[in-house]
Amino acid sequence: MIQETLEIPAGDGVTEALLVRPESNDPLPAIINLTDGLGFRPAFAEQSKRIAERGYVVLTPNIFYRVSKSPVFPFEPDFADERSRQRFAELKAPMTTAAMERDGSAYVDFLLSLNSLFVHVAGCCSSQEPCCSLKELFPLLNFICPEIFMDYA
Repeated sequence: MIQETLEIPAGDGVTEALLVRPESNDPLPAIINLTDGLGFRPAFAEQSKRIAERGYVVLTPNIFYRVSKSPVFPFEPDFADERSRQRFAELKAPMTTAAMERDGSAYVDFLLSLNSLFVHVAGCCSSQEPCCSLKELFPLLNFICPEIFMDYA
């Protein structure tokens, strides 16, 4: 497996992203793996690796790049606590449908530049709205449920 942390173009700037792929020069299918409301963390790195082991190129971008680099919570989040809810609201505020469409287009372009055959999107929780926006923008994209690849942590 090849695992790289990259900075890639996004809709409104540059985002850090994890790219995991098999060691192959063959064109492979790709997955945009959108994180949940807690942002990128080790569980998503493990999930990306498990998906890549099945023959996919996996791009896991920081969907909150407009506000923060990863980790996006500088403290242990607890959504029973007002501080966590306020931070999540700050992170999610700039994630408009138009912004997510710009991001999705940039992510698809990046993956196609790697000679990917086609692109799937996986998302959960806070990324459901972005997934829906991407599905409207790119009706030929396949959307998959990431839970089949993940043990949440």
